[in-house]
Amino acid sequence: MVNAPTHERFVVLPKRWVGERTFGWFANYRILSKNTSELTNRPSGYFSRNDIIDAQTLDDPCRRTQGAPKILINTLSGQDKSNQQRLPGSLRSYLAIVALFALGNSSDAFLLLRARDLGVSVASLPVLWTVFHVAKLVSSYIGGDWSDRIARPKLIVSGWVLYAMTYLAFGVATRNWHAWALFIVYGIYYGLTEPAEKALVKELAPPAVRGRAYGMYNFIMGASAVPAGVLTGWLWQTWSPLVALATGAAIATASSMALIVWSSSSDRLPANE
Repeated sequence: MVNAPTHERFVVLPKRWVGERTFGWFANYRILSKNTSELTNRPSGYFSRNDIIDAQTLDDPCRRTQGAPKILINTLSGQDKSNQQRLPGSLRSYLAIVALFALGNSSDAFLLLRARDLGVSVASLPVLWTVFHVAKLVSSYIGGDWSDRIARPKLIVSGWVLYAMTYLAFGVATRNWHAWALFIVYGIYYGLTEPAEKALVKELAPPAVRGRAYGMYNFIMGASAVPAGVLTGWLWQTWSPLVALATGAAIATASSMALIVWSSSSDRLPANE
């Protein structure tokens, strides 16, 4: 409609259907009016001939990608190469050693049960658990600082050896105060190993697969908790607490020896060494 000067009111524009049908046809075939395949990182107004897809290809699924921009085809069919990159062999072997250690690292509930056997009252168990976490908190701060200055495999081995000694001491302990002292030492083990273990994962994993490496590390620690608990519980009931805890200490010792052999190769040593 148009407001012509010669008319007192609006009149219908002649052959208005031409414009209406034209714009309707453009809207129906959006590829002719809107560059839907244009990438956002291109300069404004840039439109290459490769962006135009013949309207006939819209009805043929087999030909739809033939006229598409090459960069768009690469995005759809060529996956990001970083997602296809495998974890380095040194990292996979390190995670295998961590999995071996995790099989002997049973739930801390067994240590609380052992403390109860040594004479710690039920009312004192929350206090004992708090003391353990305070030792863990303080040692984690110190262990994180040492992880940046000391060879991480050596720090992890030290923590695992301390773990083995603590578990064995829990098995042979006979007094109430033994449980209190051993829980403090057990908290120090956490401070020595947890920061160094995670930092070593970061050191061995390339940036493109670092998230996957952390996920695999946490998966191993979580998945190993069930068989570790079943093994310790079975040995605890079938034989004795000493046998169960000594088995965990033996697995930790074997893991420490494996990590020493692993770190002896110069091409696997992290940068801080």
